[in-house]
Amino acid sequence: MTQAGGADRTPRGPTFAPGGVRLSARDRILETARVLFYRRGVANVGVDEIIAESGVAKATLYKHFGSKDELILEYMRQGDARWVAWLQETVERLAPDPEARLLAVFDALREWFSLPHFRGCLLTNVVTALPDPGHAAGDILAGHKERVLGLLRRWAREAGAEHPDALAEQVLMLLEGATAVARAQRDPEAADRAQATVRALLEADRAP
Repeated sequence: MTQAGGADRTPRGPTFAPGGVRLSARDRILETARVLFYRRGVANVGVDEIIAESGVAKATLYKHFGSKDELILEYMRQGDARWVAWLQETVERLAPDPEARLLAVFDALREWFSLPHFRGCLLTNVVTALPDPGHAAGDILAGHKERVLGLLRRWAREAGAEHPDALAEQVLMLLEGATAVARAQRDPEAADRAQATVRALLEADRAP
């Protein structure tokens, strides 16, 4: 990742751009904001710091993003797209057999939780940091959850669940809970405990 200044230059994870990519000024601003916002929270990072770290002029930042709010929302949109794509690609890599993919969600999460830069769900982090309950960030988070739920529904059907919609809702709650626990306790094994619960839910769902 191309980035000036003192922010970590080599973050890795499902919402970060691949290393070694030469970035435009707009993307450099976004990648700098991504590192700073994710590590310290959107409320604790100012526009001047992002300008200094990304090495762009103030006019350049405001040319691409009219306000800090606009930058935050784009950070969330890109984080949403990258995380959902990462989840699908990782689950399909870990579980070539479609019937195993619902459980493989938690193998993917364990990989994510084990990353040194893991700080939880960036979208949830933003929404909880903003004081306005009507902020547009809430709509982006809701859309993100619906996209994840769509994947879980599909994988529940492929796993042979009798009630895939209800099961997917339960798995989403376990996914969110495991993410919160892993962040608060720095415990990647939260994914394993959630996976065991999903296995039990699957068995109960299939029972005659």
